[in-house]
Amino acid sequence: MENFLNYINTLVGFDENEIAEIVQYIHESDISKDEIWSESNTECNQIAYVISGKLRLFYNKADGNEITCHFALPGMFISSFTSFITGMPANERIAAIENTKILVINKADLERLSDFIPKLHILRRIIAEHLYVMIEKRAIMLQSLNATERYKIYVSEFPNLLLSIPLHYSASYLGVTPQHLSRLRKKI
Repeated sequence: MENFLNYINTLVGFDENEIAEIVQYIHESDISKDEIWSESNTECNQIAYVISGKLRLFYNKADGNEITCHFALPGMFISSFTSFITGMPANERIAAIENTKILVINKADLERLSDFIPKLHILRRIIAEHLYVMIEKRAIMLQSLNATERYKIYVSEFPNLLLSIPLHYSASYLGVTPQHLSRLRKKI
């Protein structure tokens, strides 16, 4: 909890009373490896901050294949943000890649807190902007770079991830087959 509070405090600068109020609405949760934290076709009304472990956001194609869209590592926020914002059912799922510890706040509590602590609107904007940048970078990467270039960016942005998660998660994120990713790894 302390790392989280320090992090959000560096972004926004809350006073002691505001921190005390925020802490009342956040709870810690443990997610076991392969456990689903947020399911598709249901509303995602929570946002999480990863303390330890790894999560992935993914969706299932009609043919049953999974497409990984995002990884959340310690120090990152995650949610099915479109569902969180709109209240519509989520298209994607969020699952733990390994045993993971998160801090969670539900949308209703975040809304109440934001009315009481207006600085939370700034934090929410920062989180949304960060997410937008990540989504845009991945879209540009998939649309304009070849597999080798995508792999190099992935390794530079997530240097320890490739060796600590199943190969098919990374391949899916990069838009290649696991076999192609294996060839890339050997070549580079």
